[in-house]
Amino acid sequence: DYMELVKGRLDSASESTLMTSIIKDILFSTKDTKKHTEMT
Repeated sequence: DYMELVKGRLDSASESTLMTSIIKDILFSTKDTKKHTEMT
């Protein structure tokens, strides 16, 4: 039961981290389009 609880918390944490990184990517790409095009 404990391992399932930890696994569930890790899943939700990774989901929120993924959302945060996606939002950051969007913000950086809109703010820093010049640097973004240089990277790709």
